Amino acid sequence: MDVLFLKERLCSPKLGQIEKVLGAVDLFLLVDGSRSITSPNFKLVKKFLTRLTSKFDIAENATHVGLLQFSDMKSISYEFALNEMHSNKQVRGAIKHMKYRAGSKTNTGVALTLVNKYIFNKRNGDRPGVLDVLILFTAGQAHDFSIARKHAELMKKRNIRIITIAAGPDAKNAKAKLVEEMEALATDLLNVYKVDFSELNDIVDKLIDIDCYLVSPPVQCTQGAVDLFLLVDGSRSITSPNFKLVKKFLTRLTSKV
Repeated sequence: MDVLFLKERLCSPKLGQIEKVLGAVDLFLLVDGSRSITSPNFKLVKKFLTRLTSKFDIAENATHVGLLQFSDMKSISYEFALNEMHSNKQVRGAIKHMKYRAGSKTNTGVALTLVNKYIFNKRNGDRPGVLDVLILFTAGQAHDFSIARKHAELMKKRNIRIITIAAGPDAKNAKAKLVEEMEALATDLLNVYKVDFSELNDIVDKLIDIDCYLVSPPVQCTQGAVDLFLLVDGSRSITSPNFKLVKKFLTRLTSKV
């Protein structure tokens, strides 16, 4: 868990909806365009992407955004590169005109291979010293999960933050293969979202909240008092090994307040 993120929430004088992310991010969107999405739901995905990107200040010296739609090999579509769009208006227009490919497979591994090898590098617009964030959105189990996991791990070692979003009927089933895959591919469990398509817009501010913490200067709690009460689940569902991790988290959290 991100202790400094929680610390910032406690120290912040204003809590609530975030209007705009400050600072620069190299943000790449990896979007499932397979048949499992369906055309009506893909329209909801586009609305979600439009709202999400509107929260960033997209400019040459601010946030850069790229997008790739993936499914089967012949339906992969590199919509726009990180260094191609330099305004919110351009990104909004590109998303609006993005066509649903409706491919026959969900080749998440192929997509992550492309991102790892070709997207987050200088030639294709990645900037040194700028936070790299990948958001993977899918509604289907990967046909090539072993490849997906390999390249996700390689990106994590390069400090690329991976946020995964599982959508559709399997997303709310904790035992579903889709959910297991998204949890394995993400940077950590705090970066995993499981939603129905109708709930996509509800998670925009949660996504931005994480990224706002990452691109903003660290908050120093130098004064002020907090009455902080910790309510911790101690049921069997936690398990003993995980409870040890919870205790370490609580120790680190309280050391920051």
